[in-house]
Amino acid sequence: MKKYIISILLALLLVYAAIAATQITPYDATAIHDTVTSANITDGTIVAGDIATSAVTTTKILDGTILAADIATGAITTVEILDGTILSADIAEGILRVDTVTVTNPQIEALHSSPKEIVAAQGADTVIQFLSALLFYNYDIASYSTCGYDMTINYTDGSGAAVSSALSGTGFLTAENDVTAIVLPVAVATTSAAGIENQALVLSIATQDPNDGDGDNAAGTLSVTVSYRVITTP
Repeated sequence: MKKYIISILLALLLVYAAIAATQITPYDATAIHDTVTSANITDGTIVAGDIATSAVTTTKILDGTILAADIATGAITTVEILDGTILSADIAEGILRVDTVTVTNPQIEALHSSPKEIVAAQGADTVIQFLSALLFYNYDIASYSTCGYDMTINYTDGSGAAVSSALSGTGFLTAENDVTAIVLPVAVATTSAAGIENQALVLSIATQDPNDGDGDNAAGTLSVTVSYRVITTP
């Protein structure tokens, strides 16, 4: 009987040992924390450390993404401009062009000695065909004097061929209020090609520069809106 009881106790002890061996290890938060490393993170996942350590570089940014540096360094060129965008170079020859230029007070006072450019030369083998100009005089403080001479639009400089009708300074720059005038094209006499090809259009006053007039206080300005075409010579 005694041996039988001992056998039962040994059997129970073995069962208990087997059960104890299968017990689940208690939850350990640090164990989970320690086992989750960058190696366990799915490819493509961005973690805070990647940003904090500057690990996100241009090589990891999708193709086509525009960064601030691309703009600051002038990397956006005509290649990056959307299809359908019209650039000045895309405008067909002969299309009407309109520019507006401001002529300041000091520039008005030098229109004879230093004519004001209103359309820049357009390059070799091109001629600017003048069509019209709207001149707006913005009166300020006082009128100009010594303005009885003709104002014209010319090629090159004051010595170049006039392409516009003449506008007398009297009643225009001598006005004591805002005034407007329109000048139209005139025939240009036969001249050498060099006199009109790749030449600018300028605003000029014949004979003498205007002056500040009453007490040297004239401060008016001019706004010149010019219409023209650019023609390629044969």
